[in-house]
Amino acid sequence: FELLLYCTMGRPFQPCESSPRQLLTPLMLLFGDQLDDETKQAMFDPMKFEFTWQVECVSSRYGWLLLLSRESSCLFFFNPLTRQKIELPYRKSIFSAVAFSAPPTSPDCTVYVVAMPIFSDKLCVDTFRVNQDKTWIRHVFKPTSLECNTTIQVICCNRVLYCVDLHGRVTIFDAKHSSWSSIPCRKDKSFGGSVCKPYLVEFNGEIYAGKKGSYGVLDEIYKLKFDNDGVTDWVEVEDLD
Repeated sequence: FELLLYCTMGRPFQPCESSPRQLLTPLMLLFGDQLDDETKQAMFDPMKFEFTWQVECVSSRYGWLLLLSRESSCLFFFNPLTRQKIELPYRKSIFSAVAFSAPPTSPDCTVYVVAMPIFSDKLCVDTFRVNQDKTWIRHVFKPTSLECNTTIQVICCNRVLYCVDLHGRVTIFDAKHSSWSSIPCRKDKSFGGSVCKPYLVEFNGEIYAGKKGSYGVLDEIYKLKFDNDGVTDWVEVEDLD
């Protein structure tokens, strides 16, 4: 197994001496082929030495995990340090990518679920405002093949959802105006097949894509830049300092 222990603010978990009875041991997210035939991830309680849930982590940010339950097929937020759980309404269809805009305890948190067309020519984006909406709101679009091939990564930045396909082409979804549009790019940045799947990260209002090689090692990092005409380009980053 590979164990991944989530911490906050880059600091290891420290027990609180003043209130030992309130101490909660962080749960671990396990990855391994031996877990189950259908899932490779599960939440593990190291104190009880037992599995808590069979899950798939579909997104993580702000110290929260957005998990898909293998039992109920529902999405829910989970904080591995406080063990706070926030459930979301059930939605029927499968999805391609998921992202959220803010911590689920914030009034500005919106969850985005993107479902690419498989047996139809329609693309669906479901949105849910945590603590505001009662059900998912569906937005349906009919993109052209030139706009987006297959969305493989999404990230929220400044309340807009950025979607990137294998060719590095970028489309944006604005929930406020329920609009889907492509952004002109100077040249396609091919991220290759599944071996070179990019991983999007937002930092200080800017979007980066990390490209892994065949052995899972981070090979290259690119930054999405905009010129004065709104045209994008993926520029390789040599130094992150």
